Amino acid sequence: MLYNFVEACFSSGLSEIYEDIKNEGCSYAELTKEIQKIWIHQQIINIDIESDKREILQRKLFDIIQTVITEGVPIKFSYNLLKTGGNLDAKLIKKTCDKHGIRYRIDRNKKGEKLLLVKDGRNKLAHGDVSFTQFARDFTIKDIEEIKADIESFIQSILDGMKNFYEQKLYKSGNIGKPKE
Repeated sequence: MLYNFVEACFSSGLSEIYEDIKNEGCSYAELTKEIQKIWIHQQIINIDIESDKREILQRKLFDIIQTVITEGVPIKFSYNLLKTGGNLDAKLIKKTCDKHGIRYRIDRNKKGEKLLLVKDGRNKLAHGDVSFTQFARDFTIKDIEEIKADIESFIQSILDGMKNFYEQKLYKSGNIGKPKE
């Protein structure tokens, strides 16, 4: 449940940011370099290199360039292309936030390290490697409370960073370094 909580919070946060970029009608030029790189990655990830390589690549690159140079064409993102697939841990979440330019402050004592344990346990359960009883038998209630507190603190820090990024529209290149209102 803790893993599902983390994945739902993280994916909802990024989806909300992507939706806001779309609703704002942001063009490529209006976005930060980090967000531009993510958009380009999402555009080229679907190129099927195996079939008719040159023609497909040429068409896709033409479409990408047209979007970039045509003023006022809104940029759209797809959260589905980030593909976390049951592998979210603190390291991947921080790396993804860093790629987006999302800033966060993690509590020194609650850095989300317990999330790796939860992610690994979730994957073992999902793949049938262990039962709930086998996985949980060595945890005390205090252990579970500590794991929950670590993860809640970590994800709250990430969500606070996402909220600030969203509310201050820090995905726009002109808003970097802009004082908070």
